[in-house]
Amino acid sequence: MPRNRFSKKKKSASDVYGKQNRLLHGIFSSLGYPYNDERGYWLPILSDILGKRVSGLSGLTLGERGRIIRDFSNRYPQADIHAPWVPTNMREWKKGSADIDDGNARQLYVLREAIKEAAPDLENRERRLRGLCRKHAEVDDIRWCFDAKALKQILTVLRREAAKERRALNGRQQETS
Repeated sequence: MPRNRFSKKKKSASDVYGKQNRLLHGIFSSLGYPYNDERGYWLPILSDILGKRVSGLSGLTLGERGRIIRDFSNRYPQADIHAPWVPTNMREWKKGSADIDDGNARQLYVLREAIKEAAPDLENRERRLRGLCRKHAEVDDIRWCFDAKALKQILTVLRREAAKERRALNGRQQETS
């Protein structure tokens, strides 16, 4: 049975930092220039990638470290480098900051995906979805809704409306037969 990647414990910013750190140091070593020994070689390259002066890996946010990993992934596709996912609320976290966790980020992701897949044949689906977002979450798009309760309501309403349309369609088909 496939493992549900969303059933794991909450991920903290320091967990993400540790994964990124191991990955970055591994990348640098595999390219023949270990970071601890060749820091002077890497800092200008990292500065170029980020478009700002970099004085060391520890001073970078999780988001910036993720950009560096993605850049190396694009430069060396044969290396099969995969950046760990960084939840939106953690992207500005730096080493030394108070630790935070991803809260309900996984739940929000699952709900948004379920909404995307719910009722694909619903008439005027996109217009209805925008209206439901405005009504239940006071946003224009589900991507900007960070309220799990509102997303659950939207999903319930979408499914209910789809079932109602299916029943009406079946009723019309039976009348014509």
